[in-house]
Amino acid sequence: MRGLFVAPVAVLVALASPPVSGASASPTSRARGTTAAEATIALGGRTGIEGLWRRTLRLKFDRGGIPVSFTVCGVWGERPKLTATCRAAAGTRLPKGTRMRLEQHRTAGWKRVGQSPTPALTAVLSNDVSGNRYGTVFYRVTLRQRSGRVLRTSNPLKVVWHR
Repeated sequence: MRGLFVAPVAVLVALASPPVSGASASPTSRARGTTAAEATIALGGRTGIEGLWRRTLRLKFDRGGIPVSFTVCGVWGERPKLTATCRAAAGTRLPKGTRMRLEQHRTAGWKRVGQSPTPALTAVLSNDVSGNRYGTVFYRVTLRQRSGRVLRTSNPLKVVWHR
């Protein structure tokens, strides 16, 4: 009787335990995929195309017709760092079947602005992309499966357009 109880419990424990992730078929390969459970996405923005990455930008909106540009950088990894050139650490790859997606939120939910099949995403945006209006716009980068399921979300980037 005791043996009949132990077998189903062992099966339940085996089914409930998470599968081993990060296993590689080629142990000599230097490049490796980082699993969604191990890594994060860092997101930053800067005015123009040079300067320090920040989590908040305050930009002057000028209705004179000349776009005001800013750059965003999203990097995936175990300890991602926003480098001046917006590159992921050497050998870092996204998990198989995923993409990073840059999204913008103003009033009507998150909308895609760009995407990347690599662990670093850079985009030069302007007031035109954010609706040519005063106010606050938020950006984020998500790691998504092909089905659209979100596996990981970056910190938010806040862009304030003022007079």
